[in-house]
Amino acid sequence: MGFITCFLLIVNLALVIGLDVLYWWVGWQFGATGILGVIGFILGYMFSVEMAIAPRDFWWNTEFDVFLAKIGFAWKTALTLWGIGLLVLIILGYNPLW
Repeated sequence: MGFITCFLLIVNLALVIGLDVLYWWVGWQFGATGILGVIGFILGYMFSVEMAIAPRDFWWNTEFDVFLAKIGFAWKTALTLWGIGLLVLIILGYNPLW
């Protein structure tokens, strides 16, 4: 089970970094918000046990279910930071699509 969870974590991290690369193609400002998302993903995964998973979950759920909860919390953190960064860019008036 450890190999599968490690592999899925690497795939998810590669996906987040890939989204950041796409943001850099739009502009450096959007790339900077992508870096916030990558950092948020890593920190969200690190602190998910303390913040989002109850101790009872380790007894009732399988190891893979706990892993999925940790990945879900990491994605929510990354998307929240991306959204806040994009909102700040829009408020500051930067939008390369206009």
